Amino acid sequence: MSESAEELGTVEDARVVTALRATNSGEKIRVYVDGSHVASVDALRLDELDLRVGRALSDRDLDKIEAAGQLSRAREMALRWLAVRPRSRVEIERRLIARKIDRDAARRVVARLGESGLLDDEAFALARIAALRAKGAGPRLVEHKLRESGVERELIERLIRREFDGADLVREAMALAEARLAPWRGELEPRTMARRLGAFLARRGYAPETCVRAVEGAMRHAGETMDDDPPHYPQDPETYS
Repeated sequence: MSESAEELGTVEDARVVTALRATNSGEKIRVYVDGSHVASVDALRLDELDLRVGRALSDRDLDKIEAAGQLSRAREMALRWLAVRPRSRVEIERRLIARKIDRDAARRVVARLGESGLLDDEAFALARIAALRAKGAGPRLVEHKLRESGVERELIERLIRREFDGADLVREAMALAEARLAPWRGELEPRTMARRLGAFLARRGYAPETCVRAVEGAMRHAGETMDDDPPHYPQDPETYS
């Protein structure tokens, strides 16, 4: 069915529904008032909104139609984004508002998708953790990224414990440091290498004490020596990449 197909009727009177046209999928109906498109609403809501060609509309009627159109458009966008990858509730809400969706409509869509199981912050967080860990992220970076995405503190803390309890973070960080150190050997002074390695590990979200032990282990394993005063490593999450 073409975009302009199934035109259900037209009239010339002012402030009335002048046309209802089904979209290609038939799931939505484009509503025209006085010859101008005002909204596209779910076909199942035609009866609820009492939409029919020739019906005179009040300002309140127009508001309801436009609100229904916003909800329909918001849900369509949210489902399209979720088809690409899991996302948090806050991320979906922010993106909808950025696309000029009314805040109330955005929140209603997020709530409905959550109730239907299509929007799940825990599933999003688990997928995000797995992706970050695959890139060598430590606990502080993982926590920072989840907070940035709007995941609730309690959920973050629970999942961080699940992911990192029992993990040998010094060994993980040392492996990252050794891989980073290899191309620098013979080109940089030990002190410079240690400082850069520590900053690198800090940006990956490892605690300062973990950074110190990992850098010392990597330098020792590579046969490099440095003085007894370890470099300072950043602790501010804003330094994370």
